[in-house]
Amino acid sequence: TSGDMWDVGTVIYSMDKVGQAEFMAGGSFDMPYASTTMSQGVRNFHLAAIGYEWNTQELQRAAKLGRSLSADKASAAVLAADRFIYGIAMNGQTPRGESEKGWTGFINNGSAPSAQVANDGTGSSRLWTAKTADQILRDINAALTAVETGTGETHIANTLVLPTSAYNYIATTRVGDTNATILSYLQANNVAGEALTILKSRSLETAGTGGTTRMIAYDNNPQVLKFMLPGKGAQSERL
Repeated sequence: TSGDMWDVGTVIYSMDKVGQAEFMAGGSFDMPYASTTMSQGVRNFHLAAIGYEWNTQELQRAAKLGRSLSADKASAAVLAADRFIYGIAMNGQTPRGESEKGWTGFINNGSAPSAQVANDGTGSSRLWTAKTADQILRDINAALTAVETGTGETHIANTLVLPTSAYNYIATTRVGDTNATILSYLQANNVAGEALTILKSRSLETAGTGGTTRMIAYDNNPQVLKFMLPGKGAQSERL
């Protein structure tokens, strides 16, 4: 939420480091140098708003009922704004499902590598409800490992987001005859380590190929993921 709400946009820089150290003699002049390669992208800001108003009749009736009309309507406006921001952040769409600006978001950015889990469940299914606990754990660890191998160990996945239905399933399904659920076992035994944060989101229920479910594994740091929201909370009044 940093930045002025009246800014026209932001410039995003992507930088990679090049060069490597080498052995050299004390009198040498051919010093190896490090450098950087940089690219930039521009994202324009667009104004969005939600407001509320009231008339004399509403004020009088609210007073008789002991209600704070302004507080009630302000709360409704805040909720509407939060839903709008959530949609833009998650998939670039408004709560109505409109993609007016042509944006993508956290769950559907085409620049992020993606893959399908193995279809080796019952009846060649990819669904976790048709798979064993071992197969589910393998699918999850494969997603976590993909971040590590895909970035040359520059980034390690520390966050896993699952569809709500998938999260609830592994949270209530036991591993064999043990007292551990798949979720509790995963938290203690995974390739990312015990610091792995596991979340759930309803937005992932239809974010996969053909409207299927999707899980997302990523390194949660500003170098990888950032949502620009300048000037949130600006308010004006009209009486």
